Amino acid sequence: EGLCQVFSGGFETYKREFFPMIWSIVEDKQQNIWFASYNFGLMKFDGTSITNYSAESLQKYGSFFYFQSQVDKRGVLYFPNNFGIVYYDGKSFGSIKDRVWASTFYDEQLELLFAGRFEQVKVYNLDHKIVRLIDGPKELKMKGAVSAFGKDRNENIWMGVRLQNKVNYLW
Repeated sequence: EGLCQVFSGGFETYKREFFPMIWSIVEDKQQNIWFASYNFGLMKFDGTSITNYSAESLQKYGSFFYFQSQVDKRGVLYFPNNFGIVYYDGKSFGSIKDRVWASTFYDEQLELLFAGRFEQVKVYNLDHKIVRLIDGPKELKMKGAVSAFGKDRNENIWMGVRLQNKVNYLW
């Protein structure tokens, strides 16, 4: 229903009319802030103005954006969505076509992009080729959608799994 910006000494609220249904936020290498909206596409905020990439204009790449958008060492942005992963290289959009991806995580040291969904994680190199597949509850040892990633100081990668009711699960 909008955004809140927290800064030293307070916060500012941006209404839904400007930033509806934001599910993910990422800063690019030029210090623009990108907002991924579940229903309304992508928005880029350069500090003074908003550039809107509507869901309709991005439809051939993907839509219904999800969690943990990422930026790699080259500055390529990644937005997990209902049809794979939309990426933006600073000039044009493209996509890694697949089923839904709920979340992504870029590991700078390994130069790998992790993508999570229901009972599966795929790991891509910088050429968007699959280098590893972690598939099913046998390897993950749990059921649910991988909806969060993180990395600790010991370089362990963590995956948060959200249990879902299969009746309501559309992924």
